[in-house]
Amino acid sequence: MISKYNILGVSCSSCVEKITSELLDLNNISKVKLFNKSEIHIYHDNDIDLDFLNNYLIDIGNYKLLKQKKYQKIFNLIGIYKPLIILFTLIFFLTLIFQIRFESFKSKIFIREFISFFFILFSLLKIYDLKSFSKMFNKYDIISKKIYVWGYIYPFIEFLLGILFLYNFIEFERNLFALIFLFASSIGVLNSVLKNEKIKCACMGSFFDLPMSKVTIFENIIMILMIIMMFYN
Repeated sequence: MISKYNILGVSCSSCVEKITSELLDLNNISKVKLFNKSEIHIYHDNDIDLDFLNNYLIDIGNYKLLKQKKYQKIFNLIGIYKPLIILFTLIFFLTLIFQIRFESFKSKIFIREFISFFFILFSLLKIYDLKSFSKMFNKYDIISKKIYVWGYIYPFIEFLLGILFLYNFIEFERNLFALIFLFASSIGVLNSVLKNEKIKCACMGSFFDLPMSKVTIFENIIMILMIIMMFYN
């Protein structure tokens, strides 16, 4: 059985280790997983009482478990990925505003300009603190692991791609390179998620504390599909 709770009072990695170790000492509990220091999954053989767990945790530290409300996981995810959601929403409406110059909606131009704003804005976030981005990126990107300087070059290539999409230069070559570029970076993301590595996503630089997860894969898939559409649209 799995019991899922929200947990209060977790502020550092040592807290996670302490809680996990102490809970595993209980005979009924076989596995403990903590997510983003706010959610805990407890694997157990028989029914387990929430009050008992909270009384047990009081002796360890100032921790408290709370029952998850309906749709709580969705709200938790929205809270964690709020910066990413806001930036995607901003790019969407910015691209929509640019459609005003046409008498009718131009889908190909909309997709191209969305991609351009995506590359430009995300690259600027990375460039602002290039050293921190490179350190984060080197932990999971397949190219950056072999060629250290790639982490420093990557945001500038991303920015250049954004300019090429914005002004619609060398269309076929640009689309092909962007597809390979995103696909290569997605491999590292996919490997990291499949291995369940607890590392930060470098997609928004060091500005925001975004965990590597399926959401990151979904973001990459969306952009790859949009670039593929540029070949056929």
